[in-house]
Amino acid sequence: MDAWPDRGNAAPPDARHAGNSNGMQRVCITRHERAINMASMDGHVQLVKLPDLWNQKWHSTYTPPAAPVNVP
Repeated sequence: MDAWPDRGNAAPPDARHAGNSNGMQRVCITRHERAINMASMDGHVQLVKLPDLWNQKWHSTYTPPAAPVNVP
């Protein structure tokens, strides 16, 4: 909630610690074998690998980046 990721958001320099420079860094945290549990507004929960965070439907104006994002 209130992360507001953007397709141009860079991955944090170290995914072991949450960054706060952009919306994606607030959620791109190494947790469950380089993935997070993600709950959606429709009630479902899924395990999402960190690089796949950029492919989620974050909000109505979000579009995924053209190239994959490298997560250190």
